[in-house]
Amino acid sequence: MTFRGWPSAARRLSGAACCLLPALAFADSFQLTAQNDSGFGTDRGYTSGVRLSHLWETRVPDVPRWELGVVQQIFTPDTKVDPQARTGRPYAGRLLLFGARHAGGDGRLDTLEASAGVTGPSALGEEAQDFFHRFISSPATDWSNQLHDRFDGSVGATATRRLALSDTMPLALAGHAGASLGTVASHVHAGAEIRWGAAGAPYSEALRLASTPVTNAGKALGFAAFAGASVRGVLRNRLLVRNAGDAGADLDREDAVARYAAGASWSAAWGTTSFALVQESHEVSRQPYTMRFWSLSFALPLD
Repeated sequence: MTFRGWPSAARRLSGAACCLLPALAFADSFQLTAQNDSGFGTDRGYTSGVRLSHLWETRVPDVPRWELGVVQQIFTPDTKVDPQARTGRPYAGRLLLFGARHAGGDGRLDTLEASAGVTGPSALGEEAQDFFHRFISSPATDWSNQLHDRFDGSVGATATRRLALSDTMPLALAGHAGASLGTVASHVHAGAEIRWGAAGAPYSEALRLASTPVTNAGKALGFAAFAGASVRGVLRNRLLVRNAGDAGADLDREDAVARYAAGASWSAAWGTTSFALVQESHEVSRQPYTMRFWSLSFALPLD
């Protein structure tokens, strides 16, 4: 089902996002995650993502935490290699409101989430990219042939389990598995990572492929590092429904995409920061590049 002429949809979503800002003053935690491929000399594929949320924390064990926020993602063809964008994935933006429930305990984190929004011009992908390109040098882009407005909704679940590998060293193995079913994108995924550091240190969204609390109830846990990989089986991806420069040419989508990530986090009394470098395998056949981007998250307790 396709929706056209949604100029008011972006205003509604933006207004809803702005309504979150006053609540942040009374929130237990404010979270911001930014992802971008700048720094790798590229501007292609999944080129930018921003997630802003309010997390209701709890210091009581086994009591779920709740998260509410907004996320915007931007996808483009490889304009540095092909400035006219004659081939590759089409321009697309996503703007979503999401809610998540995070249940945790000793060595586990379970996330249930749902989102609703729009993919297309009303997601303001072109406007957001133009703004960032004022500060980041990049070739000119042409969004005139971007994907049309479409309702974008999904539900998903991700489970994480941690197993200590040593009684004398802070070394552990963590596994992640989950699924997301949506009108625009659907997938199942599984992965694992080696972790070094505090047992309660936050996980990264980069390998959980789901909204992830960066904080642990304001605890100053110190340093932790991780490295791992995941694979997702792609069930649906309407962001790859056609070629960037030819509305009649379909892309040959890959059914499985591998992701590799490594990073570190630091938890202190003032908050938590987490950083990761990510590389992905091809999303479409004969794709001449692999995707690389960085992911940076902050959490600031406000109580």
